[in-house]
Amino acid sequence: MKEFRALGTGITGVAFASGAPLDIIHLPATVQGLSLTEAKNLKKIITTKPVVMDLVSGSELDHTATYQYKDRNTYVGLYIENLTDYNPSDTSILKFTKLNLIADSLGYDSYKIMDNMIKWRIKDAAASSDRDKPLDLTLTGVDWCPYNLIESSTIPEENALYYKATDHGTFEEYYYDSSKYNEFMRLRRNEKLFVLDPVKDAKKDFITSLEYLDLFIADHTRNNAAYNGIECRYRADNSTRYEIPNI
Repeated sequence: MKEFRALGTGITGVAFASGAPLDIIHLPATVQGLSLTEAKNLKKIITTKPVVMDLVSGSELDHTATYQYKDRNTYVGLYIENLTDYNPSDTSILKFTKLNLIADSLGYDSYKIMDNMIKWRIKDAAASSDRDKPLDLTLTGVDWCPYNLIESSTIPEENALYYKATDHGTFEEYYYDSSKYNEFMRLRRNEKLFVLDPVKDAKKDFITSLEYLDLFIADHTRNNAAYNGIECRYRADNSTRYEIPNI
């Protein structure tokens, strides 16, 4: 199975086999958690609600509507309603409280999901019926690479700098000019061309928004209303005991 699309349903959970070849997962706001292990084909999150089909003719009102699927590349990725498309003005309550990613290929996007979960909890914890349900966030073997794969629809720009993936897990500079058009299209098709995100690159050696961790460590009890009762515990590798990290 390469696609799992559940928008419009009321499912609360879903389980995928380790190494599943999924490159499309669309989940509704009712889902409470997600665990993925070695989902190597899932390489990005979707930050706007995906539209899978276009109305071609007819009308929904009189049930004569005819649809056709959009280009698949326009909705490839992981979408979790109200989470990957986080909106701080959204007044709904987020039910998603558990994220477990092991050796995934989402790169820095895995951190964006975690970051959005924390933002949600800070924003709406006071009003949420799940206030006392802890966030369970586990990221293992996640590579927050500063190189972003270019979109399949990218039009090359003259003299633009790209980065070409080598067979040795590294990137080399690739300057485009019109004489390289066919080569560019081949590399793009084979997912070999990337652009460097300067923000990620500047912070590639540590988690951005580290202030969240600082807040958790400094205010690890539920006594500070400013953090809406968020409580943090840390478990070191090979340990069965949770503790406040000492940095």
